[in-house]
Amino acid sequence: MIIIAVAVCLVVLYGIADPQQSAWFPKCPFKWLTGYSCPGCGSQRLIHAMLQLRFAEAFRYNALLFVSIPYLILLCYSSFSRVRHQRLYMALNGQLGIAIPFVVIILWWVVRNILGI
Repeated sequence: MIIIAVAVCLVVLYGIADPQQSAWFPKCPFKWLTGYSCPGCGSQRLIHAMLQLRFAEAFRYNALLFVSIPYLILLCYSSFSRVRHQRLYMALNGQLGIAIPFVVIILWWVVRNILGI
């Protein structure tokens, strides 16, 4: 119940306040130290834009996270229903199910900094 309350509060906060213009939201320490974007850079702005129904803008903030939302929903579903859907859970949490997203995230990290995305 506490997790749901915190999630609702965060959704309301991100829906109301713009992370780009508010000092309340944390800034990326990796970008601050190196000047390069990490794989998660833009996630807070993406959430804010999506809650404002500005999907094209959300995509520009973090394209990988934007296209990964269905996968993340499936991952959560498989975790909550792992007894009922053991094969799905094992496929997503097995060696290949962990290695593929890991490689994709590393590639995104490199590509977004090379192309300046």
